[in-house]
Amino acid sequence: LYFHGGTSWGVVESGSTMTACTSGDQIYVLDDYGGLKRSEDRGSSWTSISTPSQYPSRIYSHGDTVIIIDYWGIYHSGDKGESWAFVFGMFDYWGDYGCDLTLLTNGTGVWWGYGRTPGVDPGIWESRDDGQSWERMQVNYSIYGMASSGDSIYFAMEDDNSDYVLREYVLSTEAWVDHPIPFNWYPEAVSGADNGLILSLYEWLGVSTDHGETWTALVTEG
Repeated sequence: LYFHGGTSWGVVESGSTMTACTSGDQIYVLDDYGGLKRSEDRGSSWTSISTPSQYPSRIYSHGDTVIIIDYWGIYHSGDKGESWAFVFGMFDYWGDYGCDLTLLTNGTGVWWGYGRTPGVDPGIWESRDDGQSWERMQVNYSIYGMASSGDSIYFAMEDDNSDYVLREYVLSTEAWVDHPIPFNWYPEAVSGADNGLILSLYEWLGVSTDHGETWTALVTEG
C-alpha cells in the first residue's frame, strides 16, 4: 500500500491489500483474507481491528464513521471500527447478485450510493444519518459514476430515453435536474470539487463550473 503525503509516495503497509480508504490522517485497509487494519498517523503505525464480515468487498470512512460493504449489505461503525452494526441489506439473501454499492459522502453526515442491492432493483440510495439508515431515491440500472460539488450530488447515467445525462440532486431543495452530456457520449467518469465538475468521455475531458449546463474541453483526441 502506497500513500501520498502531498510531495512524495511511500510504502506504508505491505502484504495482500484488497481495498483501502482514507479520512484525514486515518487509513483503513482490508486484505484479501477479510482482515482490517487502521492507522491514525498516515501509516506509521497500525492497529488490527475486528471486521464484521468474512467477505468484505469495499470500505469507506469519514471522521469516526466507517462503512463496510459485503455480499449481503452494509455494516456501520461510528467509533472507528471498534464496534459494528448491520444496517442495510438482506442478511439471509442468497440470490444471483449480492450487494455491489459504490458510496460517497459530502462530509456533513449525508451519504449516497448507487448499484445493486440484495433482493431489490438497483438504483440510487441516500443516508442522512451518517450511514446508519438508508432510503432508495430512484430505480436505475445504468449509473456510471457520481460526484459531489457544493450543495449537489451528480450521477452520470442513462435516462429512460436511453440518453446519457448528468442527473443533479440538490440537497437543500431535494430537486432533481438533468443536464445533457456532451455529444450524448457514454460517461466514463465524473469527479467534483467545490467549484465545479470534471467529466470524462471517450477521447474527451471537460470541466463545468455551472452545474453541468456548459462544458469547456480540456483534452480532445481523434
